[in-house]
Amino acid sequence: MPNLIALLVTTSIGSSYCLNNQKDVLLKGDTKCGNSRNPLAIASPEYLRALHRLGVQVRVIDAFEQTEFTKNIPGGAQAFWGEALNKIKVWGFTEFDKVLWLDSDQII
Repeated sequence: MPNLIALLVTTSIGSSYCLNNQKDVLLKGDTKCGNSRNPLAIASPEYLRALHRLGVQVRVIDAFEQTEFTKNIPGGAQAFWGEALNKIKVWGFTEFDKVLWLDSDQII
C-alpha cells in the first residue's frame, strides 16, 4: 500500500504520557492534553514509534466543527457519536485517488 495514515483528533482526552508529563509535552499556547496539535499530547510515544516502524504517517486533524446540529450530541464532542463524526474528514483527503477507511477496532 502506498500510503498508510493514522488520524489523531485534537479533542481527544489525551495520552496517558501527556497527562503524566504535561509540562514537558504541551507547547506554548496549548491548554490541555488532547487539544494540542502535538501528537504526543494525543498518543503515547510507544504508539507513535510503532506506527513509524510500520511506515504509517500520522496526521493531526482538528475535530469536527460544532454546529447547531452537532452541539446537542449527548456527552459532547468526546462522546461516542461526537468522536464518530471525525471519521467523515477522511473523505476530504483529495490528494489521493482512492481512500479506504478502516476503524481501529476492525479485524482485516
